[in-house]
Amino acid sequence: MPAPAPPSGAVLPLARRARWRALIGLGVIGLFLLATGLLALHNTREIATAEGWVAHTHAVRFEVEALLSAVQEAETGARGFLITGRDDYLDPYRRARATVKGRASEIANLVVDNPVQERDLAEVRRLVDIRLEDMQAAIAARHDDPDPRRGFEAARRRILLDGGQETMDALRGVVAAMDQRERALLLAREAESGARYRVAVATTLLSLGLGLLLVGMLFALGRRLFAAQQRAAAALFREREQLRTTLTSIGDGVIVTDAQGRVTLMNDEARTLTGWPDDPLGRPLDEVFQILNETTRQRLASPVDEVIRDGVVVSLANPTLLLARDGTELPIGDSGAPIRDEEGAVVGVVLVFRDIRDQRRTEEDLREQDRRKSEFLAVLSHELRNPLAPITNSLHVIDHAPAGSAQVQRAQAVIRRQVAQLARLIDDLLDVTRIARNKIELRCERLDLDEIARRTVEDHRALFDQREVRLAYAPAPERVWVHGDGNRLVQAIGNLLQNAAKFTPGGGTTRVSVSADRAGERAILQVADSGAGIDGEMLARLFQPFVQADTTLVRSKGGLGLGLALVKGIVELHGGDVRVDSGGPGQGAEFVVRLPLDPTPAAGRSEARPPPRHLPRRVLIIEDNIDAAESMRDVLALAGHEIAMAHDGRDGLAKARELRPEFIVCDIGLPGLDGFEVARTLRADATFAHTLLVALSGYAQPEDVSRATTAGFDLHLAKPPNLKRLAEILAAPPKHA
Repeated sequence: MPAPAPPSGAVLPLARRARWRALIGLGVIGLFLLATGLLALHNTREIATAEGWVAHTHAVRFEVEALLSAVQEAETGARGFLITGRDDYLDPYRRARATVKGRASEIANLVVDNPVQERDLAEVRRLVDIRLEDMQAAIAARHDDPDPRRGFEAARRRILLDGGQETMDALRGVVAAMDQRERALLLAREAESGARYRVAVATTLLSLGLGLLLVGMLFALGRRLFAAQQRAAAALFREREQLRTTLTSIGDGVIVTDAQGRVTLMNDEARTLTGWPDDPLGRPLDEVFQILNETTRQRLASPVDEVIRDGVVVSLANPTLLLARDGTELPIGDSGAPIRDEEGAVVGVVLVFRDIRDQRRTEEDLREQDRRKSEFLAVLSHELRNPLAPITNSLHVIDHAPAGSAQVQRAQAVIRRQVAQLARLIDDLLDVTRIARNKIELRCERLDLDEIARRTVEDHRALFDQREVRLAYAPAPERVWVHGDGNRLVQAIGNLLQNAAKFTPGGGTTRVSVSADRAGERAILQVADSGAGIDGEMLARLFQPFVQADTTLVRSKGGLGLGLALVKGIVELHGGDVRVDSGGPGQGAEFVVRLPLDPTPAAGRSEARPPPRHLPRRVLIIEDNIDAAESMRDVLALAGHEIAMAHDGRDGLAKARELRPEFIVCDIGLPGLDGFEVARTLRADATFAHTLLVALSGYAQPEDVSRATTAGFDLHLAKPPNLKRLAEILAAPPKHA
């Protein structure tokens, strides 16, 4: 039998002495490990430095060889052109010529620490420039003469006189000298790297030996202390294990039992969930903790018996219901863990359980969100693909039908409608995102809601006529003034009208009215239709993004389910609210928007400005998308403007300095030098102080516009640009006028 543990009073001084000795030993080990680590770090850095210089030498040799190969490739391409006169032989020449300067710059960066190599590099650059100029002169002589025979003879004479072979021999000689010096450096650096590696291995082996010696000494000391530590640990193990397990489970309900399954402890949460106001100490757990299978309603055995029998952590199988003392049932998740004594025997069980109703609601919400996300992605794919078929068909008609024919005109009309539909889908997505992130900036002014509603109704009347739906408007008896953003209010009213047109069958009626409430505090806009109606379950979710009443596979109504969400967001940004009422399916629906009335007096109307003059302008388009650049060039050229194009930032800067345009339309996402850097560079040049810079980008959030303004752009247009707005910009007087 094991010896009985000493009393705790005799164990504590021994435990304290053992603790101090252990701390001293750990301190010694820690200091040794720190010193060993620092030494290893130093050795690693030394090896890395040596290997870095070896890699550096390899890089220099590679770049020198690549530079020579580029010149030779250029020479090969030039010879091919001179012999055949075919321009496609110049492609390798141009590619090689474009890479020569980059290779030379890379070598310059690598040999900046070597004056001898820098001098050789200067000679290499000089010889390369001479050879490239000779090749360019021969190509020009061959290319510029309209008579191929004379051009060939002129190029041949040029080659015979330019001393190209001598230049290439001199270049190869300098390159060979550079390579020889780098070979010597490589041998020296590899030797140094090997020496540092051997030092690192030796110091590591020495540290390992000392470490093993130290561990042996500590092990001998540990054996003498082990007996005292074991006696101290045996006296405290049971109490510490029980306390640790209980304290780590405080957030949930906790019940502790002994090895016979009798309750020894319950925390407050456990008493609340089980309905036992006092601690039922000594009672069997099955009396206090009664659980049922949620599906079969059958009584389940307590997990404590299995924990005591097998000595493992046990979790209840879901779904499980806890039957409280008063008969209340609630779903729970729980687990039981064994409590062991110093010999490892199970002496009790700690049972941890929690109410999972909130968890289930969260999981259900997540499943619903995932379902709606999947549904939205499917709908988005459908709605984006739908316009592509008529656009593709119309392009085919335009390609094959006689120019100006009725077929071409119908095809052009189809493309305009479908592109407008695509643009609107994208705008709706962006607006929903802006509202969710509180990024919409309203440009508010005093507005007559009756006039805005009347104009919007008239703008949509053709849509209702096309669907054979009667659209009636009841104006307000007097002006209804609100403080708001006119464009956004038109957008909200338009979305309500489009929704009514979509769900009202032919022969139906949609009525729109504007009024003020009797208290004189709210403007009221009503849109009522005699259409499909809305069931009660859908009414509660109708203003959520991506929610649609038409969920059939046919999806004859179309749309992404964003229109009404935008209405709600825009109205709430104006301090108002919106609601919908319906008697059910087939009973129509009525949307009511309420906005705060503006009590301030009306300001005087400003005189209308004369229409802008459409003068020809010098315009530079900087856009890396060739199709986008060329199509915009054609649109602006039709208006009589002088157009130049560039397809990257550096070329754009060069053409801007050459042409001095009045207007520059610049994409943001350009290769090499982005649009922001182009704008900053132009603004730093006083020559372009009066040039109007217009940013063109697919990123149109307020922070994107602000960043463009900070970079120096005067205006920001989202892709695809509104051509009418672009025409107005170009028609405005230049900045210096």
